[in-house]
Amino acid sequence: MNDSHFETGRPSAPNGRANPGPVNGGPLLDTPFTARPRRFWPWRSALLGAFIALSAAAAVLWALHARDEALDAVRARAPEAAEWIDALRAQFDAVIAVLGAALLVGTLALAVLVRRRLWAFRAEETDQYVIAIRREGAKWKALTESAADAIVIVDPRDGSIRERNRQAAALLGDAPLAKCLSAEGFEELKRSMDDAVAQPGRAIAARELRARAADGAERILDVRMAGIDLVDERVVELSLRDVTRERAMERQLAIAERLSSLGLLTAGVAHEINNPLEGIGNYLSLLDRPTITQEQRTRYLGEVRHGFERIRDIVRDLLSFSRPGVEQGQADLADSIDRVSKLVGYTKAFGGVEISVEGLAKPISVAAERGRLEQVLLNLMMNAATAMDGHGRVTLRAKRFERAGERWARIEVCDQGPGISPENLSRIFDPFFTTTQGNGLGLSISYGLIRAHGGELRAANLPGRGAVFTIELPEAH
Repeated sequence: MNDSHFETGRPSAPNGRANPGPVNGGPLLDTPFTARPRRFWPWRSALLGAFIALSAAAAVLWALHARDEALDAVRARAPEAAEWIDALRAQFDAVIAVLGAALLVGTLALAVLVRRRLWAFRAEETDQYVIAIRREGAKWKALTESAADAIVIVDPRDGSIRERNRQAAALLGDAPLAKCLSAEGFEELKRSMDDAVAQPGRAIAARELRARAADGAERILDVRMAGIDLVDERVVELSLRDVTRERAMERQLAIAERLSSLGLLTAGVAHEINNPLEGIGNYLSLLDRPTITQEQRTRYLGEVRHGFERIRDIVRDLLSFSRPGVEQGQADLADSIDRVSKLVGYTKAFGGVEISVEGLAKPISVAAERGRLEQVLLNLMMNAATAMDGHGRVTLRAKRFERAGERWARIEVCDQGPGISPENLSRIFDPFFTTTQGNGLGLSISYGLIRAHGGELRAANLPGRGAVFTIELPEAH
């Protein structure tokens, strides 16, 4: 037992420092609180006072007993002095009573002093803990206020905001989350918060959400969350990062990559258009001859019409690929793969490449914007042809599977090239990383497009020879 410190009953750190306890229902403070040295220990003083009182009472009882024995001995020897002995006994009793009263008053005074000192020490200890709590609270507030992200504390039961830092106030204002998000986005956020409540302390990433900011503009928010235990409830901390500018830059890069892909297709498309145009010119020359029969005229006009339809189909496929679409939507895998297969077939890179499609006997629709999905497929197929030096087979394989009770679709793009070296496999989706003469943005942009739709894009080597790129996307409802 340490006689120089006042024990508060709170747990102490291993180094002898006392922890001030929870702050606003939160965990123990990270910085332990050091109690000030005590000049007086109330419990020791109380025990000393009790010992003195008991010793004094024992001494009084012993004195009374000794007095009675002495007076009884005098009375036995001198019976005629009995009256004098009784008077002496009465005076002695009065003195003992006065001393007892003084002892009682002194003991009570000591008890009051000890009590007052105890109250004073407890008040001083409480003041020190309050100062420590305020200091740590100010530190926590400074950390949250200086954070680059918007931080809000949310009640997961109704989505109401309990606390918000300066960045959150600037981003969302005083509006509740239900008004900042769409009904669908708010329901999705609540489902993610339920997962955070079920797994407190674990960081959970939600899909990017679109929110109406305080200035009325629509912002794209990257959401991270974690469940936090308070004294009698559990709340969710949301970290909101405005990624609107980053997504705009990614869209610009995607458009640049799309234009680059169109440039690769231009030569092939021009060649494909030139062939039917030459045929159309030849048949028009034949139609000018006055000697042709009606049957020949009908056949020549049919060939001209077929040539124009061929040109129309090529231009339509090219325009369909080049038009940027909306952010959300759904795409039919069979249509997208068929359109991209036709487009890459126009290029010289696919002059000696065979395209094989598997698993699309039944229609599969995925939750993705059609144009962006086709851009990803085009990038992967062009990379496959480049890896095979324009000779071999590219296999596109589609299948359904379930993940967390939801239906997903998997698209694999397999080639017969040399595969990806182990040192490049971990860097294959890094921006500007390339092993060819390209700009190194195709796979990086493809990865970002798939992630933006809530899916995954992975690369691996096939057993034996070749590489496979796997796209996983949720099916459209």
